[in-house]
Amino acid sequence: AAVTTQAPTSTLPRVTEIIARVGLATYPSRLTDDERAWYMARGQALHEAIALDAEGLLEFNADRSDLLHPEIAGAFRAYEQFCWDTGHHGDAIWHSELEIVSERLGFQGHLDRVGLVSGVPSIVDWKMAAAVHERTVTLQLAGYDMLYDDALPRDPDVHRDFTVPARAVQQHLVVLLRPDGTYKPLPVRAREHRQIFLAALVVYQALTNW
Repeated sequence: AAVTTQAPTSTLPRVTEIIARVGLATYPSRLTDDERAWYMARGQALHEAIALDAEGLLEFNADRSDLLHPEIAGAFRAYEQFCWDTGHHGDAIWHSELEIVSERLGFQGHLDRVGLVSGVPSIVDWKMAAAVHERTVTLQLAGYDMLYDDALPRDPDVHRDFTVPARAVQQHLVVLLRPDGTYKPLPVRAREHRQIFLAALVVYQALTNW
């Protein structure tokens, strides 16, 4: 198949790799390699906890104390509060940790969440951070938006649980999950920046192949 939602072996570049390679990604530059690795591991642990929760596999004690590491426990509470406040639970969660590889588009990406947020079809990206660079996350979600639209009409494994058409996604959100248990949703104009992402892909391909 041209598009898959699993995590196959692929040499296609990832959305985040494309943005970084062409100089359009802005990340903290003062981190050491060890610090960067630590933050990446922390973020991965949070995403794994969120994925387990979406599948109903994360078990808590009666008093809601849990074995979640203190470094991610606050951000996870922020995630829970966001879901509660926006009705994003149960059937409102369409896909969690969705991996899409598109041979047609020539890249791949990992969508954190797709579903209804306050009743609005949305692509959501979780960030355990106090702030993010708007350009970086907007281009990231622009790439994800393209992958999602490309996958839906072709892949029954993605489309099977949907009652809405492929292009029904109306909102693209970055949700900042803070250690103190609070969150901040940041809407981004991803669809308006598809052409910039495509230009970045062309430059990436030139840099890689020459």
